[in-house]
Amino acid sequence: MEARTAKVAVRANLIASTKASVIGHLHCEHLTGLDMAVANGLLAKPHIWDPLLELLWERGARHEREYVESLIANGFISGSLGSE
Repeated sequence: MEARTAKVAVRANLIASTKASVIGHLHCEHLTGLDMAVANGLLAKPHIWDPLLELLWERGARHEREYVESLIANGFISGSLGSE
């Protein structure tokens, strides 16, 4: 059985984290406890929608995608870096 959040996942009693979860832990250890509780099904994931945050995320994702495409087009890397 697998439990997921945007930041951590528990698979076969192992914890899989992302860069965001590590950065979150460095800023707030309590956040790590909350993420783990969600991943283990003890808490429900909060549903927060902020249109400005969503817009910022979309712009950041577009910028990253365009940057990788420019690296590929200029021969600095080949193929795709994939998605996280």
